[in-house]
Amino acid sequence: MAPIFVGSNSDDSRIRSNRVGFAVSTANPGSAAEGDVYFNSTDNKLRAYDGSDWANIGAGGGTFSGIASGTIADGDPCIINSSGNTEAVKTTISALTDASVGTETNLVTTSTNNKFMFMDSIYVESFDKIVIVYSQSGSGIYARVGSFDSDGDLTITSEQLIHSNSSAEDPAVTYHPTQNKFLCVWDNANGLSGRSFVLTGTTISFDTSATTIHSSTSGVRDIGAAYDSNADRTLVAYGLKTGSEIGKAVAVQVNSDGSLSQGTPETVESDACYAFQGTVYDPDAQKSAVFYNNNGTTKGRVATINPNTNGVDFGTSTQITSSGSSDFAAAHDPVNDKIIVAYQNGSDNKGYLVVATISGTSISFGTPVVYEQGQAMYNDISYDSTGDKFLVINGDGGNGDRGAAFSATISGTTPSVTAGSQLDATGGQTYHSTVFVNSFDKHYVFYAKDSQSDLELNIVTTTTVSKNLTSTNFIGFSDAAYSDGATATIQIVGSIDDAQSGLTTASVHYVQNDGTLSTTAGSPSVLAGTAISATKIIIRK
Repeated sequence: MAPIFVGSNSDDSRIRSNRVGFAVSTANPGSAAEGDVYFNSTDNKLRAYDGSDWANIGAGGGTFSGIASGTIADGDPCIINSSGNTEAVKTTISALTDASVGTETNLVTTSTNNKFMFMDSIYVESFDKIVIVYSQSGSGIYARVGSFDSDGDLTITSEQLIHSNSSAEDPAVTYHPTQNKFLCVWDNANGLSGRSFVLTGTTISFDTSATTIHSSTSGVRDIGAAYDSNADRTLVAYGLKTGSEIGKAVAVQVNSDGSLSQGTPETVESDACYAFQGTVYDPDAQKSAVFYNNNGTTKGRVATINPNTNGVDFGTSTQITSSGSSDFAAAHDPVNDKIIVAYQNGSDNKGYLVVATISGTSISFGTPVVYEQGQAMYNDISYDSTGDKFLVINGDGGNGDRGAAFSATISGTTPSVTAGSQLDATGGQTYHSTVFVNSFDKHYVFYAKDSQSDLELNIVTTTTVSKNLTSTNFIGFSDAAYSDGATATIQIVGSIDDAQSGLTTASVHYVQNDGTLSTTAGSPSVLAGTAISATKIIIRK
């Protein structure tokens, strides 16, 4: 059979006895009619004209043309929006002028003879759970576990007893990832005690009974605890309830069997020293910082754990203010590598913020600024890792213990704080604890209320986050760079995008909310395709 040619020469479409050939071109022809087909030798794809545009055909591949909403870079994962336009997958972060307070929710109500008192909370991303620990007057130390629904609403479990003692109070909790265990420490009336536990789902299990870490007949007060990831130990700082109120700090190790090992408690200062609730770890400096009231002055000090001995070494103390302070809270800012500290100043009872910087074994402070004009009690801080902001909360003791929430940022060594938002109009809030949950970009604020018979929750935001990726709207990858309003060509299922980098060959990749690709599914789980090289991915559904 002789070949049949369609066109002026052999470069045009042709039919042979054992194959069909098509016209070859390096680019789309300038004029075309619906049904025209040619082979593009630039990208080695067969293309057909649908009456309005050229589209790839064959091997399941193809393209989609749509109007770009916003700028799109070559290789961007793209969605189809509600207007029928296409846009790059992205997360938009907007700073709020002030903290946005939600609606107060009652979690638990108990008898007035069994009050909710001192409390602490922690969020662990690997569990996607909040653990809250607290003391109840005349009863002991308890824990509850909080779980989230798809909207970030919290449900907590029934309480589980950590330790029974009518005088036990002031708990603090940390997490030891190497052993996958939590550590709770508290004042047991006869000294500092601790106990580790594991979390399975929402169930708490204990390996061993409570351990006495520091025996003191008068007990301890104002406990602060921070996990040191470098030493794999928790630093616990506290004051002794003695006439001289000497401050102490001790390193506590959680062993694989759940037992505890601790070093010798070290003296922070040789005279009256207390209010250590703001103990915090700086992962950049690989050291902790303690803040405290030292005989009527306010100071800070760097603490270094020696993992070989479980010992604690202190740098030189630095004075923050010449008046004594209480109700400390602190958090680390990893972006600016600073620590922000909140406290109630003893001279005027107002709430202050100050920025701390660790350098070696020394600590320095910027100028303190007032953030709460009232009586700032029960201070606590959580760090918003999405917007690089802090939520500072307290109860105004001069205003019926009405809780307030403030949004704060750091510039250099100076804190900047908003006017504040009231957590609840009725007041009566005590013993605050707040934790930031990055999967929902929200702060979860716990506190006692109504004569401490209620455990309450308020969900607060300091940054608004808008994500345009859903489980159903991903369509493919941009074939080029496009400006806002331009006609964009999107490579869809079956096509190969070649504008990627850093892919893992032969691995499935998922689209993330920020427009990147990962071998781990995000939320929502959106399949992008399979990488055939570090730069190329076959688009899959």
